Amino acid sequence: MDKPQLVYGIATDHTHTREANQDASTALMMTGVSDSGIQDVGLFIVADGTVGHNEGESAPTLAVQTVVQEVVSHLYEPLMQNMGDYDVAVRKILVDAFLAANQKLIDNPTYGTTAMTAALVNGSMAYLAHVGD
Repeated sequence: MDKPQLVYGIATDHTHTREANQDASTALMMTGVSDSGIQDVGLFIVADGTVGHNEGESAPTLAVQTVVQEVVSHLYEPLMQNMGDYDVAVRKILVDAFLAANQKLIDNPTYGTTAMTAALVNGSMAYLAHVGD
């Protein structure tokens, strides 16, 4: 039997009630091949919030960028260096990434607020994190 593959889609829809799109999202995929086989690792995030006092300040964008940076540096890069032979606490990486994003928003209150949901898929396991309403 073939191993399941990770397939995804991503889209956004700007509502008619707001002039600016206040969503941020990303999808990051990596497929690793090692002696143990092929393994997909995927990070999927969506955030909805408010644009800050200045138009360029967006809480959803800042939060998503922070989570991506944390996951890439603590999961993707070690996996690339060790080609799948890296024992990693994925749950801790995801929680720490959300805490880092929260701290960035606390440090930059003019950016506004956001709700954010993420899924981090590592092989056959999916880890979900959510903050906000």
